[in-house]
Amino acid sequence: MIPFGWSIGQEPAKHLMPYLINAIYLVLSVVMLPVWVYRIVTGRYDIGGHWQRLTGSAPTPPADRPVVWMHGSCMGELLLLRPLIERFRQQEPAHQLVISAYTRDGFRVARDTYPDALVFYLPFDLTWAVRRVFATVRPRLLVHSELDLWPNLLLEAQRRHVPVAVVSTRINDDELAYFRRISWFHQPALAAIHWWGAQTEQDAERIRHLLGPATTKVEVTGSLKCDATLVEDARARSAKLRQRMGFTDQERILVAGSTHDPEEAILLNALQQLQTDHPHLRLVIVPRHPGRTREIAKLVHDRKLSFALNSDVTSRRESSAAVTIVDSIGLLVDFWGLADY
Repeated sequence: MIPFGWSIGQEPAKHLMPYLINAIYLVLSVVMLPVWVYRIVTGRYDIGGHWQRLTGSAPTPPADRPVVWMHGSCMGELLLLRPLIERFRQQEPAHQLVISAYTRDGFRVARDTYPDALVFYLPFDLTWAVRRVFATVRPRLLVHSELDLWPNLLLEAQRRHVPVAVVSTRINDDELAYFRRISWFHQPALAAIHWWGAQTEQDAERIRHLLGPATTKVEVTGSLKCDATLVEDARARSAKLRQRMGFTDQERILVAGSTHDPEEAILLNALQQLQTDHPHLRLVIVPRHPGRTREIAKLVHDRKLSFALNSDVTSRRESSAAVTIVDSIGLLVDFWGLADY
């Protein structure tokens, strides 16, 4: 368990490093500008969230409560933080929890799943945005999920003597080689991390190689996916979900989670071939981006398969569709719980 009561003090990072990082980011921003414009035009980019990240906007916690800041980049990471957040609430009820997300879906999941927390977009890793967030939130501890680490954010935590913990990390050999190639860029920031939880002993060993001579404590904690509380909660929610969806005992449910193009087309083609011998097979598609619902519905319609959106299932007839498209966020774990395949 993360020691929430840490009190530490470390040497501040070199003054020039944050500005060098800013310069690199600004050059990359020029390169990425056409992509951002395309996403804005096609409605795939949250302009309001972009502005919050650029300016470092965040809600102000109550002045009389100590603050713990937890970050998960995407929807999946924020859902997997649930057992840690529940344990934190039990052990530190007087603390205020603030949660940041990077993606739009992650922000919505955090807001809906943790209503008592203050939720905001993680700022872009630019000095002015990062410093504004720290000044507003005033965290006693910063907890990161997996490997979503940003140099200026870590350097600012170090400058303000805020301890940083990283949880449920997995890192493969290719990722380790990549981090080693850019060690000049991230090595000073990694010194801000005071505790690192790895999923396996192999992950822990790679993290130690990555850190080099740093004194960060690395422990094998397993994956948050295996937390008993999360499993029991998911089972109960999945049972209710299966009942609401109207799936019978004879039906066999194949759940395809976090799908991308062209995976849905491949799955639908396979379903068409399997249905002759397996008429009770049902396919549930949970796309990585819910905004692709209309696109996936067209793929199903073109193959003359019946389908329903999970948000529209109100009768037995609808839930008997060959394909269910999940157009709501935060339900992947629950659908996994009712899956036969």
